[in-house]
Amino acid sequence: MYLPLPVLPLLLLALPGLEPATAMVVSRRAGQRTDTNSPCFHLARNATGVCRSLTACPSALWELKRKLYPQLCGFVGASTIPEVCCPYTSPMDNHVMTSSASSEPDDAPCGPGAVQRRRQQQQQQQQHHLQPDPRRPGATARQKCREYVEYVCSEAPSPALMLGSNDVVDRCHYRVELISGGTRVDPMEFPHMVLLGYGERAQPDDFSCGGSLVSPEYVLTAAHCQASSQFKLPVRWALMGVLNRTAAPSPNARPQLIEVAEIIVHPDYRSHLRYHDIALLRLARPAEITDYVRPACLHTDLDADPLGRSAIATGWGATGDDLFRNWTAAEELSDRLLKVNLPVIPLERCRRAISTAMDGKLTRGIIESQLCAGGEPASSTENNRDTCPGDSGGPLQLPTNNDPYCQYRIVGLVSFGPLCGIGLPGVYTRVAAYVPWIESVVWPEPETD
Repeated sequence: MYLPLPVLPLLLLALPGLEPATAMVVSRRAGQRTDTNSPCFHLARNATGVCRSLTACPSALWELKRKLYPQLCGFVGASTIPEVCCPYTSPMDNHVMTSSASSEPDDAPCGPGAVQRRRQQQQQQQQHHLQPDPRRPGATARQKCREYVEYVCSEAPSPALMLGSNDVVDRCHYRVELISGGTRVDPMEFPHMVLLGYGERAQPDDFSCGGSLVSPEYVLTAAHCQASSQFKLPVRWALMGVLNRTAAPSPNARPQLIEVAEIIVHPDYRSHLRYHDIALLRLARPAEITDYVRPACLHTDLDADPLGRSAIATGWGATGDDLFRNWTAAEELSDRLLKVNLPVIPLERCRRAISTAMDGKLTRGIIESQLCAGGEPASSTENNRDTCPGDSGGPLQLPTNNDPYCQYRIVGLVSFGPLCGIGLPGVYTRVAAYVPWIESVVWPEPETD
């Protein structure tokens, strides 16, 4: 059915979430048909372009999502989908692309070209039964990390009903920046963060340790978080999708409270020592993947050495100057999820700062399966930055940037340290040292006959 141009505004107004725009610009006489790829001039952007089908012009789809009418060229044949003026310089900035947006290759992380290549690789692996080499520690974890990009570049119904396709939406929300001191986390910035709860009813005061979602079914945390320090109650709840321990969540967050079905502590962990402080929590049901809840990647020995880099620690731990004057103040945890930049320092420097004489549980000193971070202020006018009581089990992480796109790699788990905030580094469980064990639990090899 052919729709003349005057009818098109009525069709667009019927689309969900769209409101009338101030004007709709038509580059040709109303009702005139046009040829695909004919030149045009985009008046609003003062740019030359080419007439294309609406479904083949990402910038026009971007405009529709923001309740703006694209500039129309006309129609081709009996098609009900209009041709629009698609400028050569697009304002897309890779925010939204569609799976059928263009026949041209697009290397944007969530662009049609990149999405198609990832899906083809996955199909080839499935068809040829290609699995990561189990003899190469970290291969499975790295493969899962690449798969997690699909959670970022996820499909959503198109805003235009006439398109007949889904949009691939870029849901990346992390910010790569230098953080001075404890800074509040933005919604969706660290969707893998988990708050661990103890007790029967999952009250706000029953939540203390942190953890990281590393698959829809498993949370990674410190072994000493398997039970509450005060009442020795086993960890029972995993709360995801929240920033504030006590306040109501944001309307769109849809927090998930899932019971812990199994506590899996590393076999070499001993509670009277500081070593092998790592555990996995199997959830009673898989977490639902949303903008607010999404797994993180594991840092492996195959990834770049974090030494010297500024990693990010996140948690609900205690804050304030009183921490290094009055230890009891550490019982007051932060209501809000905070983040802080901490430099990863050499083990030798850490061994000089934290000796076995300072901690009776550190019988072997700092070992290779641990790493140290923090202990130095960013400037002479700033307090020391550190993780504190309540941050235990939470992640020390590095952004992957674009390799793979929009992920965090968990480098360490908050384990222990001297009194926080006094200028000494904190000690973390080095995740890369335990990747083979994590892989064997979270992604076990399929049994063969």
